[in-house]
Amino acid sequence: MGIRAAHVIPKTGEIVACRIINEKVVQIILTSKRAQVIKLPVKNVPRLGRDTQGVIFMRFNKPGDTVAAVTCLE
Repeated sequence: MGIRAAHVIPKTGEIVACRIINEKVVQIILTSKRAQVIKLPVKNVPRLGRDTQGVIFMRFNKPGDTVAAVTCLE
C-alpha cells in the first residue's frame, strides 16, 4: 500500500527525476546526456496534485537524448 505520486502510462513515459521544491529554490536547471541545457524559474512550474501525469520541461533536439541531471538553485 501507499500513496500514488504519479500516473505513469505509455503516453507519459517514465519518471526521470523528482525533487521536493521549497520556498528557497528559485530556479531549476535540466541537463541532457547530449549537452542540451535549460534553466527555468520555479515560479513557472505549475503546482500539481497527487496522481498526476506530470509536466514536460524539456523537449530534445536529438533523437535518443535523455535527462542526465536536475539541479535546484537557491
